[in-house]
Amino acid sequence: MSELSIPKLSEFNLKKIVIYAVVIVFLLVANPLKCISSGHRGVVTTFGAVSDRVLGEGLNVIIPFTQSVHSIDVRLQKTDVNSSAPSKDLQEIHTKITLTYHLIPQSVNKLYQEIGLSYEDTIVAPAVLETMKHVTAQFTASELVTKRDEVATQIQDSLRAKLTKFYIQIDEVSMKDFEFSKTFSDSIELKQKAEQDALRAKNELERVKVEAEQRVAEARAEAEALRLKSQQLTPLMVEMERIKKWDGKYPDTYMGSGANTLFQIK
Repeated sequence: MSELSIPKLSEFNLKKIVIYAVVIVFLLVANPLKCISSGHRGVVTTFGAVSDRVLGEGLNVIIPFTQSVHSIDVRLQKTDVNSSAPSKDLQEIHTKITLTYHLIPQSVNKLYQEIGLSYEDTIVAPAVLETMKHVTAQFTASELVTKRDEVATQIQDSLRAKLTKFYIQIDEVSMKDFEFSKTFSDSIELKQKAEQDALRAKNELERVKVEAEQRVAEARAEAEALRLKSQQLTPLMVEMERIKKWDGKYPDTYMGSGANTLFQIK
């Protein structure tokens, strides 16, 4: 009896091993586990149809053979777009806009279904160019320089409104300095120089005016001092002033008591 049980036991273990092996092979081939990397989301398709389910980071279970997973990057992305657009006064403006953005994680399935993975070329870049033309048309070339912060804010707000509809979130928009045609740049430089010269001349005129007013004030003060001093003079003070101014020489002639008597003093 023991000899019969040994083959049966061996046959049972062999069946278990075969079953385990089949399961392992099935799992390896079917691969029902999908690992989503950090900073990514998984879009699930069932026989090619996009599912409402979005896989998060880490291990996820899917239905083998019927479902596929497409990993999409939801980290910050940066793109540079060179733009040319006319200003309000029809001056051609050139600049480079740097856009930092990310895909809205919970909506990557809709983006994959409606737009695809070429969203930067089909959505982002055209939106930047369209927004640039719309905003610069509201400002003159000079205002684009003097109101740069306002222009940048309008561009960012407009881009945020446009791209959010396509499941893209704007994080930052930066602009390189505006570039104009050489003729216009030269005219701006000449205008700035003229304004600086006018300001310099105005400051010089103000300085001369202030100095003249100071001299007038000093003259008035001196005249007033002399007037007050003359009012306070007494005959004795007049005589003292005359003595102070005497040079120590006696006169050469002296008139006597007679009306026509004149003596010469030697």
